[in-house]
Formats: sequence, C-alpha cells, structure tokens
Amino acid sequence: MIKQTSPITFFSNLTDYLPDGVVSFIKKYLKNAGDNKVNQRTLNNYANGFKKFYEFAGDIKLDEITIDYLNNQYVKYLLDEKKLSPYTAALNLQILRYLLESADEEGLINLRLSQLIDKKMINVDLKQHRTVYHKNFLDDEELDKMVNYWSESEESFTPRGLRNQVILKLLADTGMTAHEMTLLNRDNINFKEGKINIYYKDNKYPYKNREITLKTDTLILLKRYLDIRADHCQCLIVAFNAENSFIVYAWPLTERSIQRVIKSTAKSVGITRSIPPSVFRNTKFVDLYRRELRKDDIKKMMGQYPTSTQHMRYVKGYDEQKKANKI
Repeated sequence: MIKQTSPITFFSNLTDYLPDGVVSFIKKYLKNAGDNKVNQRTLNNYANGFKKFYEFAGDIKLDEITIDYLNNQYVKYLLDEKKLSPYTAALNLQILRYLLESADEEGLINLRLSQLIDKKMINVDLKQHRTVYHKNFLDDEELDKMVNYWSESEESFTPRGLRNQVILKLLADTGMTAHEMTLLNRDNINFKEGKINIYYKDNKYPYKNREITLKTDTLILLKRYLDIRADHCQCLIVAFNAENSFIVYAWPLTERSIQRVIKSTAKSVGITRSIPPSVFRNTKFVDLYRRELRKDDIKKMMGQYPTSTQHMRYVKGYDEQKKANKI
C-alpha cells in the first residue's frame, strides 16, 4: 500500500527545486506561517491548495506566472481535470492569491492581483447557492441509508469505514457544519456526560459555542473509532495511514475531504442529486422543527445568533416541499 503524506510533508520532502521557483517560495511561506503560530489546520489547507497548483504548473518560476495563466488555464484545470465546483476552485485560487501577495510584498513578482477572478467566482456561486440552500433536505429513508451505509458495508470495521461512520453520524445527530467538524479534537468528546463540545476559539462568535448530547450508539461508535487511533494527532476527524487495522499516522481532515466522503456515500446509496454537508444541517433543522421544539432552543442547539431568523428559511423551504408532496 502506498503511504499518503500530508500536503505540508509533501513540500517538506521536495529537495529538487529551483531557487527562484514557486516550490522554494511555498516552502518559505509555510515555514514563516508556522513560525507565526498559524494553526495546523489552516497550514494544511494552504499546503493542499499550493499542492494543486504544483501538480498543474510544476516548479514554475515566479516571474513566469501571469494573471491570464491563472484566470484561464489554471481555473480550467481545477474545473475540468480536478472536477472541483466553481466555488471550491475559487477557494483554491484564493489560497494561491495569499502566496502571490506575499511574493509581491517582497518584490519577487509584479502582478495586478486585483484582476484575479477568485472573488467574482465566489460571489456568483454563493448567489446561486443561496437560492436552493435552504430547500435541500434528506427524507427519512435517505438519511437512514446515508448514516448506515458504512456500518453495513464490508469496510464497517476498517479505519476508513469507522471514520466515515463517525463523520455521517455526527453530522446527522448534531447538525454541525463541516467547518465545525474540522475544529473538533479528541477532548471535545465527554464520554462521562455523553456530550460533544463545539468550541470556537474566536470570542467573536460566543453563540456558536455549545454542548450537544449524543445518542448512545454514536458514543459507542466514537469509542470504537478512538480505540483504533494509535497516532498522536489530537484532531478528532483525520486523514491517515493505517497498519494492521490501526491508525498509526494521521493529520487533520479538510472540509473538502469531508465533502468527498458524503458525495461518495450518496452515490453509493443511489442518491443522484448534490448532497453537500450543509444538507445534514438543513435536515437537522427540519427534524427539530417537526419535533416542535421552541425556537430559542433550536437556535441554541444549532449555534445561531439569538435574534437570527435564519431558521425560518429552513421552515419555509420544508413547508414548500411538503405542500408539493416532495417530502
């Protein structure tokens, strides 16, 4: 089995590179970011975006990079060959923008970075996304198929199968976002009280910090998953290398990788429409609404601002589909 390495390790292991090439500057950028206490997840996301550019352009010289090259050829590569959504492609271009802004500050390039189309792509995609976001739910049968797929598969007791079961169970039980899932560490699980703690370090969003009671079967699954973790990574949801059914080396799983797990699971159970992680959150909102919980309790459980009216969009979307007999 070929061992995978994290994107950061990938660049650390590169030894044959040009002194004025992009690889040399990427290595320097990642080192400086690490020295400035940028957290591991963010570093890993940066390195993952840089790796995609390296796979496309190789060790291109910095002064050979042009805006046209990025906006046309690189974006086309991300969309057509890497099969990324326009939004994800724009995020990868945005990560590259950070690198190039640093190179520009050092006088290594002279690009009009204001002409990069990453922000335009994100704004267009978000506008389209918001028109359907609150109307996409899983019905009871679809949710059951998604959540139980890996436990009923041949991989149910493998590291990959257990991790994927944890991903789907947590999304379904809590309604957390994929981003929140990447924030979780092992110690966010309180087995004694049967709760999971979702915690944002940024005090700007105190209402997003919350404790959620987990179902007994979810706690049992989490215990089984952590029992096979022989690695030293503190993140709860990880990418990994495994030996003899144990995870021996791990690094943080990205939001994009969580999306891939959900996409492949949906395809495997015969769901043909797009199922991003947010669909589980939408479905949880609908579940709480159907159970007639108080609005304030729903907001608290879902980490919404106390005066937010966002939950009404989910309710409206659900009621519209219900009237149309679609759910």
